[in-house]
Amino acid sequence: MASQAVHNRQRSTRLWITGILAGVIIVVVAIIGVIAQNQPAPGAAPAPTTSAPATGQASDAPQLSQLARRDPEDTAARGSIDAPVVLIEYADFRCAYCSVFANEVLPTLMTEYVDAGLVRIEWRDAPVLGETSPDAAIAAHAAGAQGMFWEYAEALYATSPTGKTEWNRDALLGVAAAVPGLDVDAFTLALDDPAHAQRVVREAQESTAIGVSSTPTFIVGNTPVRGAQPLSAFRDVIDQELAAAGH
Repeated sequence: MASQAVHNRQRSTRLWITGILAGVIIVVVAIIGVIAQNQPAPGAAPAPTTSAPATGQASDAPQLSQLARRDPEDTAARGSIDAPVVLIEYADFRCAYCSVFANEVLPTLMTEYVDAGLVRIEWRDAPVLGETSPDAAIAAHAAGAQGMFWEYAEALYATSPTGKTEWNRDALLGVAAAVPGLDVDAFTLALDDPAHAQRVVREAQESTAIGVSSTPTFIVGNTPVRGAQPLSAFRDVIDQELAAAGH
């Protein structure tokens, strides 16, 4: 009886995810080529380049900015929903390059752009390194249930993870214990909330659908950016996008 109930719940979850993905694919299918052309080969280190906004584009050209959600209930987003530019980050919690961005670039972007109401940052799960990458993503969203997604993400990246890092349950609980203000008991229960696993699956499918094969990958307004670029590169792209948005 219990096993049948679990089976039915899993089947319902799969059907729900399939429906969501159908809608996602309709939105992004026209954009796949734009992102795919700016991706390194699978497994390769992110290339130290950015892609500047194309000029003279047709008015009906696919706009990467359409991928921004601006959902006020999104616990994995930071900044005003009305910010003129949205920076979307596709990342993996076992990615060393993602850790570099989180530790060396993101804090300044927060101060200069997000806190000033100019940029909104939206996280997307892209667990491309496999193994326990999805588990770490689920854990971050479990912390997000307490409004502490970014605090937990910061704690994960503070450990300087690599593609060989194993984010098993004990390790994830250990990180939770080090996050000030996080209710570890509630976090532990949230690890098994199927809603978090569903979100990770959905976003992993979305990132694959638009051609994200390495992390970190960013979309800044309408500009794709590959790799853990230096702060100056992000400033340049953000300033270009702000200017395009009339700011």
